[in-house]
Amino acid sequence: MNMLWLQLRTAANALDDAEMARLILQILDSAVDRQERFRPLRERIRQDESRLLAAANGMDTPLMSEIIGRHCRAMFAICHDGWPTGECDELIAAMKRAADAMDSMAMVDTFERLLQLCQSESRTSMRQARLRDIDRAREQLAAAVAAASWEEAGAAFGDMLCALAEARPDFEELPSLIAEAKASGVFGQSTEHGAGLAGMGYSILRALVDRYATQLDRDSFDRMMSALKRDRVDVPPGEMLLFLSDVAGRAVAFRNGVQGLLRLAPRSQFDRN
Repeated sequence: MNMLWLQLRTAANALDDAEMARLILQILDSAVDRQERFRPLRERIRQDESRLLAAANGMDTPLMSEIIGRHCRAMFAICHDGWPTGECDELIAAMKRAADAMDSMAMVDTFERLLQLCQSESRTSMRQARLRDIDRAREQLAAAVAAASWEEAGAAFGDMLCALAEARPDFEELPSLIAEAKASGVFGQSTEHGAGLAGMGYSILRALVDRYATQLDRDSFDRMMSALKRDRVDVPPGEMLLFLSDVAGRAVAFRNGVQGLLRLAPRSQFDRN
């Protein structure tokens, strides 16, 4: 791989767009893992090969940048599923500016930074660590519910939501919703019999489902909710909290990006609509 990058820089220095395109294709092919999850991307790279080479032969560097950027964004999405694409998009925009200015060396430098970002394991490792935090909080929540210790249940539920917010920073208003819940005292000693905690928790997790889940996930949530209720008007707080802990675990994998959560007031009833 180091030799390919050296050759690419040599081609960029010589303003040889055709050679640059050929080497970029080789680098992309080497960078894409052979796992099944990368199969659509590998196919797309092959499909775009002729377009990229034609753009290079025509010295159309903006089109070259567009094609390369699309592949890098797709690679980032696969490697860091659900993670905000802001940093990736900024680098793609920088590569486009270099292409517009026909600055081949800047294009190569930015392309290299893009691949390093896509292949970085830091985000994946961070998410795995947060998943472990969520699992620990769920275990603590289950123990607190079994002991009817609502203060401890509130602390564990709050920790679980904070870990979820760190695992999914693209749930951009979740931290403020957690802060509002904490300020209300619902995660602490003011919680009576868990009802307030379960009501607030439901409001927050229901919002996550509504705003960030796919239709398939929303349908699954509705079926799970129906099974939980079993024609009951109210669900016991302990059962609701354990149900919500399962929803929080699933929310880590929700596909949708930043859309903004509505501000929600605490609900006194779990679901009367």
